[in-house]
Amino acid sequence: MERLLWLIEVLAVRYFLIGRGRPERIESLGARVAKMIVEGQVSTATEVREELDELYIPDDAFELAFQTRDETDCKKIGYLLRSLERQARQQRQDVHFREMTPNAVTVEHIMPKSPGHDWKGVFEAHGDGFHEEYLTGC
Repeated sequence: MERLLWLIEVLAVRYFLIGRGRPERIESLGARVAKMIVEGQVSTATEVREELDELYIPDDAFELAFQTRDETDCKKIGYLLRSLERQARQQRQDVHFREMTPNAVTVEHIMPKSPGHDWKGVFEAHGDGFHEEYLTGC
C-alpha cells in the first residue's frame, strides 16, 4: 500500500504539479484503475504504474519542466520545498528525515516577504511588481 501511495504522489507531482497536465485526465484514468483494482484485474503498484503510464512524464521532459516552472501558489511551492528537503535528508541518511514539521520550510527560504536592501538588485532586474506578483497568495 505504501508503494502505491508513493507512486500516486510521484505521478501527481510529475504530471500535474510540474508538467501542468490536465486534472481531468488524472481523474478519468484514476477512476478506471480504481475499478480495475476493485475487480481484481490489477493488484500491484507495478501494474498500477503500467496502467497509468501515459501520465508518467519522461525524466528529460520532467527535468526541463522543473527547471523552467514558474509557480506562485505558496502551498505548492511549500510542498515541493518540503519534499526536496525530506529527500535530501534521506539521501544523507538522516535518521530523522520524516520528522520535519510542516512549517519548517517556507517560501521565505527562497524569497523573503520583507526583503532587505540586498534584494534590491534582484527586483530591479525583474521589473516593477515582481516581488508582489511572486508573493501573491502567500
